Amino acid sequence: MAAGFTTENKGLTRYITIIGKGDCLMADTGLIRIEGSSYYLPGRWAVGVYLDFDTRCAVLIDSGAGTTVAQQVDHAVKAHGCKVAAIIITHGHEVQFRGNQYFKEQYPDIHIYSTHQTGMYLRHKSISSSELPFGAPICEGNICMPDHSITDFIPHADGSLQIGAITLQILALPGHCSGMIGVITPDDVVYCSDAMFGYHTLSKQKLLYYTNIAEAKSTFRKLLSLKASAYVLYHGGCIKGMRNLVKQHMTRINETTHFIMNLVQDSPLTMETIIEKVMRRYEVEQSVQQYHVANAITHAHVTELYRKGLVLQYLYGGYLYVAGSHRDVMPDTDEEPEHIIKNNLLYVPS
Repeated sequence: MAAGFTTENKGLTRYITIIGKGDCLMADTGLIRIEGSSYYLPGRWAVGVYLDFDTRCAVLIDSGAGTTVAQQVDHAVKAHGCKVAAIIITHGHEVQFRGNQYFKEQYPDIHIYSTHQTGMYLRHKSISSSELPFGAPICEGNICMPDHSITDFIPHADGSLQIGAITLQILALPGHCSGMIGVITPDDVVYCSDAMFGYHTLSKQKLLYYTNIAEAKSTFRKLLSLKASAYVLYHGGCIKGMRNLVKQHMTRINETTHFIMNLVQDSPLTMETIIEKVMRRYEVEQSVQQYHVANAITHAHVTELYRKGLVLQYLYGGYLYVAGSHRDVMPDTDEEPEHIIKNNLLYVPS
């Protein structure tokens, strides 16, 4: 397990993950150098930075949770003699893209990339339970403000993305959020967005936010199949290996699925009752926002149980009921084959 420590700086707590001697180096600018030209800004959210010193351009992976973080990233990039030329937004949760406006003002010609799913969410600010948890929409009064900062759409699929002289690999990483992607740099550093969470987050958060359980597990297998020099987690910083972290995620997810399945084995329960029991079991904060978190997670697990034929669903009196099926044993292993990225000599099965 990666070790970690905190440093206090003017009331701000910064969580820095140490992955081994010489693995990540803190630059004077505040950026941590991972490998080659791949960096990240440490803190609560690990904004990715790739610097091309030949062209003096930088590509960011997400723009940060707000103007303050965006300014820190911008100043750090400038300290290296570079300017921000492009941003890749990994998915549509607000802490990923709140820095967009700052960078648009600083660099009017900047290119900001996202998948169509993410871009449409930013533009139309649809409010659904699957989009609320990691930041409320930007609103003025009762009117949610659309974000038109995305300039370029990219497919939600594995492939390459050319930005000037920089060639990056794009990974589709579904499970946490629709349309989510990750980025692999020429240094074989994988920026995983929220596909997985760091050890510090896992120590505090027992109920993991995934909106599609089958896709989340497929994403875990994909990440394990990569031959990467390091991985950067948006909530967790830089780590060297994935196997132990994947194991912990799988254990947490399977425990939640088992808990929900056991709730309905003896008698049917309404979906609202299941959500209430999940919130109590995991001591979820009693707030509207956290209810939406628990709602999205619970629906994802019930959907997975239904997909595997382990529960039934029916409507009665306007309430959705979930009941145990004739299959009363929850399989502990996944039946899907491991995902291997083909036709890419840089990345091989582990």
